[in-house]
Formats: sequence, structure tokens, C-alpha cells
Amino acid sequence: MINRVKTIEDSLKITLPKDYAKFINNIGYYDGEYYEVYGFLESFENIDDYPCVIGVTKRYRKDHPLFKQTEIAIHFDEYLNTIVSIDCEDGAVYNTSFLEKEKIAKNFEEWFKDLLRIENKAIQEEQNL
Repeated sequence: MINRVKTIEDSLKITLPKDYAKFINNIGYYDGEYYEVYGFLESFENIDDYPCVIGVTKRYRKDHPLFKQTEIAIHFDEYLNTIVSIDCEDGAVYNTSFLEKEKIAKNFEEWFKDLLRIENKAIQEEQNL
């Protein structure tokens, strides 16, 4: 069996924050009704491509001026047109455009819980229509 966390860490030369590493081990990749969280599953055909955290992160590292080598890409916010990333040095979650970077959560766990809350609210509102 592949060690998901080790594969990501070795490929990106970083150490994952514990809460994101737990997500990788327990869930691997989240493809919800409205939102997606990049990760790693053994079933991914190409880890150097979307939706694998490895491929997406490598792409942003190469092409995005404000994306640091210590960050991993975990989501793309289509509404804001920003990358959502975790800085593996401080564990915080950031929204990054080409012009600015904004801290949006103190850690992955906080951000993911909020994402699930927003998604569940949207699903409930849709069902009530």
C-alpha cells in the first residue's frame, strides 16, 4: 500500500501539517457537491496532474508569482478566481490571487470545517427551492 503522506512530502519536498496529513490518510481527496479539495488517492491515473495535490501544486509553483515553495494547493476558488493553499511552514490557509495573498484560516481543519458548513447550507437551500 502506498503511503500517501510520504508520497506527497517526497514529491513536493515539504512536510505536511498534521491536520492536512490526517485528511490525506483518512479521506485522500474530497469531491463534494459544490467544492473540491485536492489530495491524493491511489486511483489517480497521473499524480502530476489535476486533481492530485502534487500536480496542481507543481503547476502553481511554476506559474504563480505569489505561490511559495512551502505551499501546497488545496482548492481553486472559482468565484474569487484564487488559489487556496496551505503554507506548510505555519499551517495557515491562504487565498492567493496574482496581486495579493490573504490568510483565511489558521489551519486546514478550520478551513475544511467551514467549507463543509457552507456546502451543507447550499445543499439545504437547494432542497428547499
